[in-house]
Amino acid sequence: MAAVTGLIVGVAGPDLAVLFGYRSLGPVAAVAHPFARTLAIGAGTVAVAGLLVAVVYVPGAPRGALSPVGYRSLAVVRRAGPVLCAAALVVALLTVSETIGIRPAALLLDPPMLLVALVTVEPAAGWVITAALGLLVGGLAGVVLTWRGASGLLMLLVAGFVVPPATAAANSERAHDWYGDALTLHTVAGVLWLGSTIAVTTLWRAKLVDQAVLGRHSRIVLGCSVALLLSGLVPTALDVGLDGLVSGYGLLVIASAALLLVGVLIAVRRRWSPRSAPQMWAAELTILTAAAAAGTAMSRLVPPGAHEAIPYRESERLVYLLGYDLPARMGLAELVGWWRIDLLFAPAALVAAAAYLHAVRTLRRGGGTWPVTRTAAWVAGCLTVLVATSSGIGAYATAVFGVHLIGHALLATIAPLLLVLGHPVTLVRRVGSTGTVERVAALLDAAPMRALHRPAVAWCVAAAAVFGVYATGLFDAVVLEHWSHPAMDALALGSGVVLFRAVLGSRDPQPPPFVRLGLLFAVMMLHAAFGIWLLVQAEPVAGQFYAAVAMPFVPDLLADQRHGAIVAWVVSDLAMVTAALAVARSWMVHDRVGGATQQDAPAATSLRPPGTG
Repeated sequence: MAAVTGLIVGVAGPDLAVLFGYRSLGPVAAVAHPFARTLAIGAGTVAVAGLLVAVVYVPGAPRGALSPVGYRSLAVVRRAGPVLCAAALVVALLTVSETIGIRPAALLLDPPMLLVALVTVEPAAGWVITAALGLLVGGLAGVVLTWRGASGLLMLLVAGFVVPPATAAANSERAHDWYGDALTLHTVAGVLWLGSTIAVTTLWRAKLVDQAVLGRHSRIVLGCSVALLLSGLVPTALDVGLDGLVSGYGLLVIASAALLLVGVLIAVRRRWSPRSAPQMWAAELTILTAAAAAGTAMSRLVPPGAHEAIPYRESERLVYLLGYDLPARMGLAELVGWWRIDLLFAPAALVAAAAYLHAVRTLRRGGGTWPVTRTAAWVAGCLTVLVATSSGIGAYATAVFGVHLIGHALLATIAPLLLVLGHPVTLVRRVGSTGTVERVAALLDAAPMRALHRPAVAWCVAAAAVFGVYATGLFDAVVLEHWSHPAMDALALGSGVVLFRAVLGSRDPQPPPFVRLGLLFAVMMLHAAFGIWLLVQAEPVAGQFYAAVAMPFVPDLLADQRHGAIVAWVVSDLAMVTAALAVARSWMVHDRVGGATQQDAPAATSLRPPGTG
């Protein structure tokens, strides 16, 4: 399939180097690029299939060794990892060659220039990261023996597939933020679906498919198919439109969508007919492989809307820098009412809220009880993520540094505090099956997670999320790139979850209350130091970028930075004080329970407050 795709696209597709204004790199490079891209995706998908067998379909004990079938499947990962690495490096080399107009052979003869180009050309750098992760996963697959270890490898490999689409150059001149997010979702969903189909097809041949395996595969297909179809609408609407559907590129889009729909129908029919003929597995595998090849072809073709050059106009400066325009003023009405949906965080927040409410409903239907305060906290946390990323705060955050600081504070303190107070792990323990509960507990008890639960480590993570990003100049270097904004949002939210899990989470043994209060005080001092650092800066952070954005309502970048630092400081301290009150309350309850234990130990045991998740 890789050879066929490379040959067809290389012969029929445009020469991208010529489109960029350089001389042609020749037919070999034109064929090698789509060939290597298809080979990289194929090898990575096969590795995902092997890990899905070990982690999802035939898993071993949650805290023990892999199953024999799962261990054998890692042999496939060991072989596919180096292939993914080599193919991804070829893609990176050819991407650099097409971007700067120098033949691959000349680049290979000049290693310093090649190294600089691989770092500065972001699409190429994305493939280099994927190559490194592929080689790492392939090497570790030879030494991993546990289910938890294989789960970590699967997460690493999926992360490797996130990087290339996130750093890819968007075809769309407008809305490149939506384009990049949609392409990322599309790629990950496609790899997971195809990998799951390969895994289950392999198990079918080994006569290891039962109703449980079919059910898991069906759930993966349902989630991935919804993500594929919805995420595919965004680049189609941006680059093709209704008029462009009759073009060759548009027909390829329609064919790809039709293949995915047929794949969904096959998966649904097989779900209700477990004894379906093996031909259905072959058909689904063939259809998904053809859809993946079509996706590779589209990445090398020029959409209809891109043939006409869009002249630069001063009024569209924000569209070029941010991907979208903004109102010429910023007030409370705009921050509250001017929404631009974040395609990554908004769906995640809504799905998390819906899943939590469904679990609470299931628990209550079974006769159990669940505090309304916990439900309110979780839903409020999800809404905070939604507001910080998709409301006017999220939209203006990319153009106004002061608003960015406020959004960062919401994601790093308010949202994770509310999410932790929602006790999601405790809810999973109440409604989940025995196997699910055991596997969640095993993952949370893994060595990396235990390390993150330590107060010192939690403080270091919080420090890295502020000083490590802004004081080192990293923010200035990456603020222009769209991928940096969801990455920084994820870092802020993740660091906050680590912090409040260490403060309010349950573990055995749990740090004494005075240690947790000390951690909160240390983080408050960290936020104070960061706020003061922002206030005393003589030059604005990322001043060149924000000067280029030149929002008319921000005449003084330093004043905006100081105002945002003060508001963010207040928001962060509000979360810290709330967490401290929660720790103090649990401390007093613990003391009362301890006194009761001395008088009536059996009765006091039932009064012990439940752990948090």
